[in-house]
Formats: sequence, C-alpha cells, structure tokens
Amino acid sequence: MRNLSWSTLTPRKKTLFVDLLWSDGHTELAIANFLKTTKGAIVGHRHRHVSTVTRVSTKLKNVVDPERFRDLRELEKLTQTS
Repeated sequence: MRNLSWSTLTPRKKTLFVDLLWSDGHTELAIANFLKTTKGAIVGHRHRHVSTVTRVSTKLKNVVDPERFRDLRELEKLTQTS
C-alpha cells in the first residue's frame, strides 16, 4: 500500500491497523516502524482506544511483512458495511 504512514491515516484506520497487527502478535515497535511513527504513539493509541483484541499468536513478531496488508483496500469496505 502506498503512503501508509501514521500521519495520513484516519483515527478509524489507525485503530484498525493497530488492532490487526497486535492480534497478529507484532510488537509495538514493529507496528510503529511499519506505520512510520514512534512506539510511544502506538502505546498511547492502544491505551486511549481500549480494544478487546487479544493476541492470537504466542510468538512475538519484530517486523511487519508488507504483504500482510495487500488486501486492506477491501478490509475498509468490509468494516463500513458491518
């Protein structure tokens, strides 16, 4: 995905990305690096936007594979209809 950075995402998309990456077992630092922001921004966002999302993976991932989000264009459409 082009132009994927924290500053260009809407609040809803930020929450969506953080929830998805967190449930996949990515560390806050990996999420921050992927979204071109700081770990503090991710930590703060998670604490302000309390989510019931739990980690599915027990192995923590230190790097986000960009291919993981190839389908996010469709994901936004799905979340708008539900």
